[in-house]
Amino acid sequence: MPVTCRESSAGVRVILSAAVIVAGGLLAGCPSAPQPKEALPGAIDLRTASAPVVGSEPVAGGIYVSLGSYTPLSGPALTRAMSDRNEVQATVAPSASTTAPASQPASTGEPPPLAVKYYLQGREKFLDGANSEAMEFLDKALQLDPNAFTVLRLMGRVCFASSQLARGSLYLQRAQQQQPNDVEVNYLLGRYWLERKDFDRAVYYLMRADDSPEREVSSAETPLVSFYLARAYQLAGFHKLAAAEYERFLETAAIPVPGYRYDRELNFLIEEQWATHLAFAENEVMIGAYAQALPHYAAASQEQPDDPFITSRYINALVHTGQNEQARERAIALVSTTNGSEGSLQLLSWVYKVDHREGQLVADVRSRLHMDSGDDASAALTLAATLDYVGEKRKAFATLDDYLKQHAGNLDVLERLLKRVDSSETFALALQATARALAAVPDKNDAILKLFLPVARSPAAATYVAQSGAAESVQEMTGTVAYLQALTLQAHNADPRTIDATFRDAIDRSPELPAARDAYVTWLLSQERYKEASALVEEAIHKNQGSARAWELLIESETAQQRYTNALHIAQDARKKYPDDPEVRLELANIYRIRVEDAAADAELNRLINDFPKFEPAYVALINSLVQRSQDVMLNETRELNAAVSVLARLVRELPDSKYGQVTSATVYARAGRFEEASAMLRRLLQQYPDDPEVLSPLAQITQIMGHTAEAEDMLQASLARHPQADVARTLAAIYRDEQKNAEATDLVTKLAKENPDDVAFAILQASVLESLKKRDEAIAEMNAAIVKFPRSQDAAVLLGRLEEMAGDEEAAIKAVQGFVQRNGESPDRLYLLTHFYSAAGKDDEMVSTLERVLAIMPDHTGANNDLGYFWVNEGIRMDQAEPMIRKAIDNEPNNSAFLDSMGWLCYKQGKFGESVTWLEKAVSMPGGREAEVMQHLGDALYRAGRKPEALEWWVQAQAQMAGRSDPLSKDEQQVKNYLEQVLAAERSGGTPQLSPTATEPKPQAAGPTSLPSAAPQ
Repeated sequence: MPVTCRESSAGVRVILSAAVIVAGGLLAGCPSAPQPKEALPGAIDLRTASAPVVGSEPVAGGIYVSLGSYTPLSGPALTRAMSDRNEVQATVAPSASTTAPASQPASTGEPPPLAVKYYLQGREKFLDGANSEAMEFLDKALQLDPNAFTVLRLMGRVCFASSQLARGSLYLQRAQQQQPNDVEVNYLLGRYWLERKDFDRAVYYLMRADDSPEREVSSAETPLVSFYLARAYQLAGFHKLAAAEYERFLETAAIPVPGYRYDRELNFLIEEQWATHLAFAENEVMIGAYAQALPHYAAASQEQPDDPFITSRYINALVHTGQNEQARERAIALVSTTNGSEGSLQLLSWVYKVDHREGQLVADVRSRLHMDSGDDASAALTLAATLDYVGEKRKAFATLDDYLKQHAGNLDVLERLLKRVDSSETFALALQATARALAAVPDKNDAILKLFLPVARSPAAATYVAQSGAAESVQEMTGTVAYLQALTLQAHNADPRTIDATFRDAIDRSPELPAARDAYVTWLLSQERYKEASALVEEAIHKNQGSARAWELLIESETAQQRYTNALHIAQDARKKYPDDPEVRLELANIYRIRVEDAAADAELNRLINDFPKFEPAYVALINSLVQRSQDVMLNETRELNAAVSVLARLVRELPDSKYGQVTSATVYARAGRFEEASAMLRRLLQQYPDDPEVLSPLAQITQIMGHTAEAEDMLQASLARHPQADVARTLAAIYRDEQKNAEATDLVTKLAKENPDDVAFAILQASVLESLKKRDEAIAEMNAAIVKFPRSQDAAVLLGRLEEMAGDEEAAIKAVQGFVQRNGESPDRLYLLTHFYSAAGKDDEMVSTLERVLAIMPDHTGANNDLGYFWVNEGIRMDQAEPMIRKAIDNEPNNSAFLDSMGWLCYKQGKFGESVTWLEKAVSMPGGREAEVMQHLGDALYRAGRKPEALEWWVQAQAQMAGRSDPLSKDEQQVKNYLEQVLAAERSGGTPQLSPTATEPKPQAAGPTSLPSAAPQ
């Protein structure tokens, strides 16, 4: 993806790719945007103070370059800034070694005819854009005439055009030694050293180009030399000369010269003169010349009236030249156009502090915005932001609330209101405002919920839920308010009976509100109340045959019950019924994926992308699957990754603003070692999504890889100070551990867990980090405390169980999960989770009885059917019951390697070795199929089928895989390892291996694992 410079004003807009305006292939860099400065406290001394900057610095193809500071210089820096041309020439003059004569004298006679021929051929190829061929011809010419000036100069240009900058500079330096005053050579060398950030040397060469007697007014190089000399002066700190040279460029470029029209770069600079005006003004400000800067700020502002950065700099100059009234007017207008952004309010406050008029600020804003009209959303946002800024938070909230009572569907205002929720009282008002918005614009349900749900999870909402109580408040609600109340209760894991009653009330009061029904069905599915969910969906389908969402919910219901074959048939019918609904087709692709039918899933997603090229979820599903499969040893990593990159390229092309696309592209760049590009991409994205873990975490990791660990830590710490998030903290803790800062990692997660006592994610993070630092006892203690505080958190219970299991206390592990099931009630998924802890502890009877309980509740539970069937098969018992159970699992997931292994092992136990080999060969060919136990089974079946050499190959592969493991083996895996050592040792010694017995053979002492298969889904 091309890296472009971007500008923030009313929105983010791409000005121009730097590559378009570059001469000879040199690149102009993108300046990094400054952070807005805090408003200055107390009295303001205009001799040293500068106004806060608003917005990001504008970028037009790299024309404007940040000065980094907006305060006038003093001391030695000011002395340098005020240097005249003679002083600068003396300052930047290179050493004698830099200007040494050429190793060979310049050609004095006629050049060899063949060299001339090669030069002309190279020039022709260069003009045709064939740079590689041009270099070949020019290299031949230089072999015949090594110091031919024209050949050296052209070779330098060709190298630059091919992005071989260092090589090109060597040829140009040789050319410059032959003819020191050549304009083009000095100009290109000046551009090169600008790119290399050697600004003094850039000034030296550009001054030589500027002073050259060969410089022609009619050539486009004349104004270009002025522009880049000005830039070099600026970057080298010679601000007085920079301003003068920028002004000279503007004067030169203003004269219409026919030769200018053919130079694309120069035309771009002329079209974007506002950037040069801005650069001129900024250099004048650096030496305190505000009066000289003012007309150029005015010119830049006139060309870019909506750019907040330029406007803020213009306001700063107005204040410093005593034009305070005009500055106040423009500052208020800026606050309005930015809808009361933080930076614009800081600037407004600064302007009013200059005159000690802070007390008039709100009144002036109110009068100038004509708030009496009442229908201007921008005015409402601006006044509310102003009130909030001066500490009148309740008035600010009331301003927005009053506006929304008249204009309920304005989501910009609603978003600002929701961001100001800070108590149970303001949450109650916000909930009512959100309900009015849903009623006013029901087609924007998803967008409204995206704004509301984060607030519904906030501490203010938790206080509201605790204080109001659903039982008392439900009777006073409209259906829409009850729906939002139910979502809020759900966000805080309230009593399921209360959530259920609130959802039902919402549906009873507003039967025409499909969003409430859909949310209720989704919640019922999460509670594993499948019959009720299906009944609601089927009723909706009966009442409204055109509801694609109802069909999607029916698919989700069947999927939740692990009836994947039924779900597939429903999804296929829904696709025929709604071929133009991308969500329905995505559901079909997801079902294919669950069934491990990857080819069918990929095909459906590719068709979906072709039919709906702007539908991002299809790209995400396909890319994620391809990347995941690229990590499987059975698949072609390069092929899968190339396919993922191809899909990603299309996503970026179709949806250039996709956050997922940009983050994934940056990840691809990082994997390829292109860390600078990855970092630049993520930094630009972070301006749009500040504190987003999906952007911030990879940026921090890449910054660490680049060797800037302190910067990575700083950006994560700053984000956590603004907005504590467990994902961001996890990244910072990982960096601390990488840097051997274990104490800092421990302090970080402990502090966050204490400061966020109502968020289980921080408790889980704390325990995870403690475990990673070998502090298992502390981790267990923290999780024991956490499950008391978060009794409904399955993640907390499972982590405690895993920690106890790793500590060797399998009884405690079981109790942790048993306690969770007892507190929250039995469900198939909870019970199935418990079976794996029983299996790990070797409690086969408890495991079997619990699996039977799972199947009693959900007869189609795929995992339970497979696991119990496999257990009986491995024991050689109840084979007639096990077979239909395993077949049911395979019918639901026909390519699941674990289920195929179970069927292959069933055939083995039945003595059907040929069939067993067929099933097991398919199992190892599936994604994830090359597990050691599956390969051991295949080896056993092959040996029994008389295919001894192949059997030995699979046993050896299985043994090698286990030997390469860095993590400890489970009990079942250790049994497989012991079994492989026994059969291979017997075979190598010429004996007969004691193989796993069939169901009719006596069972030896160590025939292999008897508990749940390691390949079973966990």
